[in-house]
Amino acid sequence: MLIFTAAVFSAVDISDSNTETSMWPYFAASAVIPGSGQIVAGKRLKGGALLALEAILVSSCYNDGFYLTGRLKDKIADADHKLKASFTGSESVYYKGEMVAVDSLSIIEDKDDYTATRNYYSALGWRTLAFATGVYITNLVDCRQTVGKNKELLDRSATGAYWRSMLFPGWGQLYNGKPVKACMALTALAGLGVNIVQWNKLGGIHEDRSKDFDRHVTILDSRISGLDSTHTVLKDSLTADRGRLKSTADRELAVSSRYYSRRNENIWYALAIYLFASFDAVVDAHLTGFDKKIEFSCIPESNGGIKLSASIPVKP
Repeated sequence: MLIFTAAVFSAVDISDSNTETSMWPYFAASAVIPGSGQIVAGKRLKGGALLALEAILVSSCYNDGFYLTGRLKDKIADADHKLKASFTGSESVYYKGEMVAVDSLSIIEDKDDYTATRNYYSALGWRTLAFATGVYITNLVDCRQTVGKNKELLDRSATGAYWRSMLFPGWGQLYNGKPVKACMALTALAGLGVNIVQWNKLGGIHEDRSKDFDRHVTILDSRISGLDSTHTVLKDSLTADRGRLKSTADRELAVSSRYYSRRNENIWYALAIYLFASFDAVVDAHLTGFDKKIEFSCIPESNGGIKLSASIPVKP
């Protein structure tokens, strides 16, 4: 906080000033509180947007990755504690290779649900952390661009920008002198990359659970088929257990499919951003060195009409 206070008082509003000033007070302010360097430099809308976005991402990361996962961890520990209690006098049912008390079955299922939900919120926390880190770095790079000295670039090769962006996303933007765009592309891809990894991981967990339940369904099928008519009660009991395990296996498989579907969607999003970054690098390379604005004109004509025209600068 002392660093932030010193940085703010050392900085001046440069939005309407041509006076050369040090970038470090602004950079230090943005390093402590994202967007504050831009706000002090006079870029209040941009700085405010960065500050609000970072605040939303950080609070979401804390809520998903720490608070909710912590609450669920406590519930899992509480379920473990309850399962250690004695369930004497309770009927037993078959559950994944062992006979468990009927009274404990709901606790076991609740624990499984808590674990699955904790894994989900943990995945969201990691995803949001990737986005928050990317936005923070983008904030620093933008602050450097806003208040620092930017070198004038010579004409850039569109082919060079394209292949650089294809080899590594964001490299084409750096080649064109657009580091903020590079950070934005990398931030989006990093967040989507974490999503892909986490959804694939959760899909695998639930797929393995589905296979495990199906394996025990097969075991029960073998036991049921080996019982004759003299074991009607036992056969009915095992059939009911088999139905419950099969239902759980199908539910786990459906959850796994949803996670794999999300993974595939994020792969397509990442591919789209990757290709867009390459296209953007090519366009920026073609426009390097042209900082003139397009001139529009509206001229009344003698016949009562209006003549619209636009003057667009092009390379010689």
